[in-house]
This record gives sequence, structure tokens and C-alpha cells, in this order.
Amino acid sequence: MARYRLYHEDLHYVRKCLRQSHETAKQMQELTRVLVEQLEDIERKRLYTRLGFKSLRGYCQFGLGFNRRQSQSLETALRSYQIAVNFGQ
Repeated sequence: MARYRLYHEDLHYVRKCLRQSHETAKQMQELTRVLVEQLEDIERKRLYTRLGFKSLRGYCQFGLGFNRRQSQSLETALRSYQIAVNFGQ
């Protein structure tokens, strides 16, 4: 049975790739948190209506360029964030 190609890769290269992906994931999580906080302010003040959008999801999808699934995920994260903030008060 042949070994997978991974075993032929340099160990330092593999570790570097895995470390970089881990750091990128942490950056994405931080940026998502910041975006959700900004969207919370936009939703609370309904600022998206000034640009002609009827909903936050529409603003995420058409104004920010996210696809439908990403817009829905952001809106769900926003609702969870709002619940957590309200629970803490």
C-alpha cells in the first residue's frame, strides 16, 4: 500500500502551513466579532434604510456583497450577540 503524499512533505513546511491556517482562522474570528458589533449598531439605529435597504440581511447581501448563506449567518450571529449583551445587563 502506498503512503499518502503528506508523508513526503517536509515537516517544517507542514507545520508552517498548519500554523498559518490557525493564525488566519483566529484573525477571521476576530474580524467577524468586530463586524457583528458594527452590524449591531447599524441594526439598532436602522442605518441601512438611509441607503434604501429594507432589512439588515438585504444590506449584508447587496450592500456588503455577502451571499445569502453568509448574510443569514451574520444575522444569526448578530441575534446571538444581542441576546448575550442583553443577558449581561
